Amino acid sequence: NSVQGQLVAVTSAAATTVTQAVTFPVAFASTPVAVVVTPVAASPNLFSTSLQNTTATGCEIRLYRSTGSGPVYVYVMSIGQGLEVGG
Repeated sequence: NSVQGQLVAVTSAAATTVTQAVTFPVAFASTPVAVVVTPVAASPNLFSTSLQNTTATGCEIRLYRSTGSGPVYVYVMSIGQGLEVGG
């Protein structure tokens, strides 16, 4: 049971959705109860992020960028079971 945070570089292109696999720094005993992703950018309204295929060892970030190209840094915060509110 833990809270983990990491910064992930996602290569992106304008008007395109890309998927980036992420491995958690330390595997959880089971799938985390919550994983939050947010782009770290001066203009975050240019991006849309979501998650898919979350497991105890990682997840996949989906990122859409409306304009521009290049790496986008995305902060990933994951919360293990037992640390959620009421857990």
